[in-house]
Amino acid sequence: NETPFSKESLQGLQLLVIANAIARENEKKWILPTPSAFTDAEIQAVRDWVAGGGSLMLIADHMPFPGAAEKLAKEFGVTEWRNGFAAYDGKLGPLRFEPVPKSETASKDATSSSSNQLMALPGKQESVPWVTTFTGSCFKTEEAAFHPLLRLGEKALSIEPKQAWQFNANTQRQEVPSYLQGAVREFGKGRVAIFGEAAMFTAQASGGAPFGLSDPKAKHNQAFLLQTVLWLTPEPK
Repeated sequence: NETPFSKESLQGLQLLVIANAIARENEKKWILPTPSAFTDAEIQAVRDWVAGGGSLMLIADHMPFPGAAEKLAKEFGVTEWRNGFAAYDGKLGPLRFEPVPKSETASKDATSSSSNQLMALPGKQESVPWVTTFTGSCFKTEEAAFHPLLRLGEKALSIEPKQAWQFNANTQRQEVPSYLQGAVREFGKGRVAIFGEAAMFTAQASGGAPFGLSDPKAKHNQAFLLQTVLWLTPEPK
């Protein structure tokens, strides 16, 4: 889509995927501030379209993309989107999410697990064996509204530079245990999926090595992506 979102431009669509949208002033300069990629009129149009039965998949990778997406995401119940780089135990790089052990699922402490957790989509009994993300960002939601899919463990950090990829001893580091990298919800007659990572759904090469869907460490990501899209686009009743 190359036109502003409006009632007319969204008419007839079933699934809208927004991946790494960015404000024009940040296109070539990934620095703070990072204003919204969308006008208020566009945000209202997308909200109304989803409420009327559309499905939205909103993806924002590491800084500056969360800053550009947060205003739209808040319309659907995202309360906070950290404008940084998701890390685990102080390290950037692939993050692996695995299902919660059955012994923990009934525990009140399951959301504060020491490891990154993968949850099944609504209506499914089991998830794929694991999912891998490649840095990205993290967010919090209205607990009652969203169904979590990818939850960070207790050693998670959001590393938040003023300029993308420029880190030093003074770079802000925020502890983010139990923050999310993936969640879904129903919204009115429509459905929404929010993800704080983009490479996990792309097939790339980085320095000649496979990356994203091409990476052996992410061999279940494609099945997870397919499950998510099928959940977003149910057969009409």
